[in-house]
Amino acid sequence: DEILIGFVGRLTEIKNIPLLLEAFARLATESPKTRLIIAGDGHLRGELENLAAELGINGRVTILGNRADIAAVYSGLDIVALTSLNEGTPLSLIEAMAAGRPVISTFVGGVRDLLGPLMADENLFQIYERGIGVRSGDAAGIAAGLRYLMENTDVRNSIAARGREYVHKNYSKNRLIDDIKNLYREIDNE
Repeated sequence: DEILIGFVGRLTEIKNIPLLLEAFARLATESPKTRLIIAGDGHLRGELENLAAELGINGRVTILGNRADIAAVYSGLDIVALTSLNEGTPLSLIEAMAAGRPVISTFVGGVRDLLGPLMADENLFQIYERGIGVRSGDAAGIAAGLRYLMENTDVRNSIAARGREYVHKNYSKNRLIDDIKNLYREIDNE
């Protein structure tokens, strides 16, 4: 009966995982049935473990390290979070959407394209067609967006379904094959 919030990626500065830990610490005080799962590894692992202990959440944060069974990790999560300072095309959000998981992310770089059109503007976060967006560096916004997703199962499910549909339409192997076929047809007709 716990809500599992997850992060999947490298444990590096650009991913700004301390922000996720700070947001989770804010959320954890009022939501005792939540856990944070971090799948990935990197040179910041020790610092993140220390920060979790400082924040008093180390018993509710699990760092899995690198995993070969990432599909199983996604299937076990209820919400996937990304708190990066910058992103090109965030693979972890694409994978989460493909797995049918709702996402929350700092609204940076390529995240804008993935989340889609704005649907509602809340005080600390925005609800987009395919996820929740938060200003970069805003721990209160991440916590509020996570709380909103936790408390609104229907919204969580509809965001997840729209994200899955979008990713399967735009990032599937079949779409790539069709694009390559069309490119060869265009070249052949020139």
